[in-house]
Amino acid sequence: MVSRTAEYTSWSRLSISMTKLFRDKYKEQQFSKAYSLSDEYADYIKKHTLRKMLFLLLFLDKAKTKRIIKHNPCLFVKKSPHKETKEILLRFASELLANIGDITRDLKRHGYVLQHKQSYLDEFDYAFNNIAIDLRDGVRLTRVMEIILLRDDMTKQLRVPAISRLQRVYNVNLALRALNEAKFELKGDISATDIVDGHREKTLSLLWQIIYKFRSPKFHGAASVLQKWWRNIWLRVNIQRRIQHKIKLKREAAATKIQSFFRGHISRKYVRIYKDERVKAATLIQKHVRGILSRKHIFKMVCSVIYIQRWYRANIEGLNCRRRYQALRTSTITIQRRYRQRLVAKKLLEFAKAEKLRYLEERELAAQHIQSYWRAYRIGANIRKTFLLQRKSAIIVQRKFRAIKANRIQRSSYLQLRDAALTVQRRYRAKKLMLLHRKRYLLLQKSACIVQERYRARMLMMRERKQFLLMKQSALVIQRKLRATFLKRRVCAHYISLQYYTTVLQQKFRCKKLMLKQRAEYQELRLATIFVQRKFRANHKMRLQRAAYVEKLQAVRTIQQRFRAYKNMRYWRAKYRGVREATICIQQYVRSYQQTKRERDFFLKQKRAAVLFQKHYRSLQKMRKVRNDFLQLKTITLNMQRRYRAKLMMRKEKQIYDHKRALIVYIQQRYRAKLLGRKTREEYQRTRNSLVNLQRHVRATLLMRQLRTQYLEKRGKIILIQRYYRNYQTMNKVRTSYRLQRAAVIKIQTWYRSILLMQSERSVYLRTRSNIILIQQKWRATIKARLVRQEYLETLQKVTLLQRKIRATLAMSKARQAYQKQRTAAITLQNRYRARLIMLKMRSQYLLIRTLVIYVQQKYRGYLITRHSRSEYLKLKEVTIHLQQKFRGQKLMQEERLRFVNLRKSTLEFQANARGFLARTRFQALLTPEMIELMRQKKAVKIIQKYWRGYNIRKRFHNVRILAIRRNIKLLKDASKTFQSIRWKVQDSVRVLSSRFCVSESLHVLSRLDRISRTVPHLLMSQSDFISNFCYGTMAQAIRSEVDKQIIEYSSRIILNLARYNSTTANTFQEGGLVTIAQMLLRWCDKDCEIFNTLCTLIWIFSHCPRKREIIYKFMTSANSVFLLRETRKLVARKEKMKQNIRKTNNPRCPQNKIFSSRALPSLEPDYGVICNKPYIFISSVYAFETVLYKLGINII
Repeated sequence: MVSRTAEYTSWSRLSISMTKLFRDKYKEQQFSKAYSLSDEYADYIKKHTLRKMLFLLLFLDKAKTKRIIKHNPCLFVKKSPHKETKEILLRFASELLANIGDITRDLKRHGYVLQHKQSYLDEFDYAFNNIAIDLRDGVRLTRVMEIILLRDDMTKQLRVPAISRLQRVYNVNLALRALNEAKFELKGDISATDIVDGHREKTLSLLWQIIYKFRSPKFHGAASVLQKWWRNIWLRVNIQRRIQHKIKLKREAAATKIQSFFRGHISRKYVRIYKDERVKAATLIQKHVRGILSRKHIFKMVCSVIYIQRWYRANIEGLNCRRRYQALRTSTITIQRRYRQRLVAKKLLEFAKAEKLRYLEERELAAQHIQSYWRAYRIGANIRKTFLLQRKSAIIVQRKFRAIKANRIQRSSYLQLRDAALTVQRRYRAKKLMLLHRKRYLLLQKSACIVQERYRARMLMMRERKQFLLMKQSALVIQRKLRATFLKRRVCAHYISLQYYTTVLQQKFRCKKLMLKQRAEYQELRLATIFVQRKFRANHKMRLQRAAYVEKLQAVRTIQQRFRAYKNMRYWRAKYRGVREATICIQQYVRSYQQTKRERDFFLKQKRAAVLFQKHYRSLQKMRKVRNDFLQLKTITLNMQRRYRAKLMMRKEKQIYDHKRALIVYIQQRYRAKLLGRKTREEYQRTRNSLVNLQRHVRATLLMRQLRTQYLEKRGKIILIQRYYRNYQTMNKVRTSYRLQRAAVIKIQTWYRSILLMQSERSVYLRTRSNIILIQQKWRATIKARLVRQEYLETLQKVTLLQRKIRATLAMSKARQAYQKQRTAAITLQNRYRARLIMLKMRSQYLLIRTLVIYVQQKYRGYLITRHSRSEYLKLKEVTIHLQQKFRGQKLMQEERLRFVNLRKSTLEFQANARGFLARTRFQALLTPEMIELMRQKKAVKIIQKYWRGYNIRKRFHNVRILAIRRNIKLLKDASKTFQSIRWKVQDSVRVLSSRFCVSESLHVLSRLDRISRTVPHLLMSQSDFISNFCYGTMAQAIRSEVDKQIIEYSSRIILNLARYNSTTANTFQEGGLVTIAQMLLRWCDKDCEIFNTLCTLIWIFSHCPRKREIIYKFMTSANSVFLLRETRKLVARKEKMKQNIRKTNNPRCPQNKIFSSRALPSLEPDYGVICNKPYIFISSVYAFETVLYKLGINII
């Protein structure tokens, strides 16, 4: 990917330089290709390249001197032979411009001056590779001093390149002198020669001393602040922890009791609902059974009437009635559906009402059942009488209505068919007419296009000529304006510098005035506070200082005693060992010598006894010595064995590592060789193509020159032949289709040919005229140059004298102004320094007073808080006791009520079961075999009718609607393509990401995957593992560029969308990815983008799973992660403050209307791009970070 981007950038630079410097596209578009091969165009291109090159060099020089780019990169490569823009200009002039000499002298008159010169220090690599070698030349050390001491005048004094030893010593001395000037004394006798010679211990001690000097005050300050804070807050924290622990235990006990009671209540509730449902089902069955028994007496009459009606209708209506019925069937089905839905809704409403009012309804259920049964019986008897009369009238109305509806349907279908036939006829006739007109139009168009092309070409030429003249005038105007702007900028820069100095002086004066005023006020306040607080402070301070002094004194004494004892112990131990070894050696020698003397004296008398004594004594001594040697050897051998085994293991691991490394290096070499081969092949193809183009261009120019001579000779003859041939050709073409327009076309042709002749002759005349004018201009210029040179030499002497005097006066005035400025600056600096010293003294006194007052306030506030918390605790205790009493009474009442309800339900169930059994026995006794047969027949007839109606409907609508639906489905299948589906897009994007790709492709693919993962995440289930790995990898490899910022944003959003979907959340969580997320949080926490909030939302979603939360907590509570979290917290708070300040300054009175508040929590489920009741990510970065820490249970102090 990197090689492809580098190739792309190099190729783009080369193409830009070719198009901008050596070509003018405007001229190429204005004239034909033949003009680009002419001498006039070559002269114009030379001027164009010279102008562009001068603009480019001036732009680069100014950009480098004014430091437009912040990190200030080098303009020239290290291996470049030229390191000045002036040298490049002179080289360019010597190569391309003849008889010019030093071009900078001529350009200096017009204000064109190149100043940039790349020095050795600009190219110097300040990175450390080896401390012993890299600090010897002193360049890096002086640069470190510059950064630490906030200076920029030290590297200018360096002697670079530091080849000799003296130069290196001088450079190191420069850095050490800067340290001495900063009032820092080096310990350990460190000199410049030691560092130049590469003394490692002294270089390391120098570095550690520098670090300690400039970092220890911050560490000491932080430690003292932490100690003070901890001593002030520890007692209060301990008390609060104990109170909270007690409250927590009480709450847990109460919560467990409430949970147990609640679970029991829910279980009893569900049992009650189940019993109610069973009772209702039994009552419904009873209702239906009793309704059947009541309708049994009417059944015979109804069956006979229905049979007669069916036979009568079948004979009279037949098929007509059937068709009408089919039309009405759809409407009846819809009505039935609506009716059933309403019934279901009513049932649900009744169920809800019954749930709410079950306590009241249960008392009245028995009475309601009895009333409903009696009313149903009375209503059934009344309905039976009215049913026969209403039925006859309804049948007559149905017949009429069905006939009218069938007529309307047939009429509407007929009108639709008629309209369709008329539209088809119109379209067909219009198409035929269109084809005829199109043929005629194409014939006319061909002839008109030829005439139009010629006429437009002439008009274009005239227009472009006018544009060129206008451009020329505008270019002259722009040049004047540019020169004026350059002058204006110089004057403005001078004015701005003057304004800056004046404003600085004004600010200093006003600050001093304000300081004096504030100082007077402060003095008054100080005297008042000192008078009030003197006695209290002195007493309190004395006690505190005495206690602190006693503690410190004891600590210092113990440390000194321990340290001195340790030092003495080490010194005497070493001395004692040396003396002991020496004495042992002397004792052995002396004893052996004395023993030999004694033995020699008593040798003859006591030889045997002495030999035995000597043997025993020597064997004992030898045994002790051998034992000591053995123990030493044992420890040494054990250490050797450990080292040897470790070395063997290390060798094995090293062999495995070397083998793997060799394989990886071999793969890398092959891969890099392949990349280099491709790169060289592409470069070779480019150079070959460019050479081929150049060869073509040269051969074309040579051929053009040869053919041009032949062309000018044969042109007159060919024009005559062309006239006859064109007349003959046009006569054959136009005779058939353009008989009426023949005379007009011939006139246009003759006019056009005369214009062509006129143009060719005019071009020849203009060339000769331009050549003559050039010769005249050259001759007149030479004559004028001679005259001007004589005048110039005369005036030059006068001007030089004037310049000397003017320069002398200007230098004197400049020196005086510089002196005045330095004097005023020194005076202001002195005033500022003295004022700062006084201010620091007063501030230190004020801070002492402030700390004492704060301490007193803290003590008093702590006392008030303890009193308030105790009163709150007593109130809470009374409330909890009262609630417990109420809760226990409620619990007893619920138990008694449950017993009563269970008893009541059991009795009701028993009654319902008994009544159902009695009703079933009665119904079975009343049923006869004929009734059972009739019921079976009725059921069979209904099934046959259902199947017959379905068959008729399918047969009726088969020709019109079904065919139309099938046709539409076929068209949709033909129109839909596989590469337009979302699944194909997912596969294509995965294929692109798994292969080699450029940055623009990856951005496009990641934005597409972001959209898909949010709207249809189930399509990414199979590829979720690869996509999450790729996103984590790209985030880890990305830098802080704008393109990488977009890539990180898309990658984090994709992981977030996959984490929200249940089927893909397992693949998105990776333990290795937590390092990447932590780095990204630190990197983008203070930037104006949504990456930080997106990653916080991702961690927050992961932390809802206990296993993932535990893994994240372990990672976040490590030493490195805690440091990262602290830094992130600081940067996030700083960013939030900056945002608040921006809001205050921009629009303090009109706050923006937000959809969600800054403390709104994002959704845990996928929103599919439609659900907007919760925000997609956290809105506030501070709230996001605090919420994540609270969820993980991490407390950062």
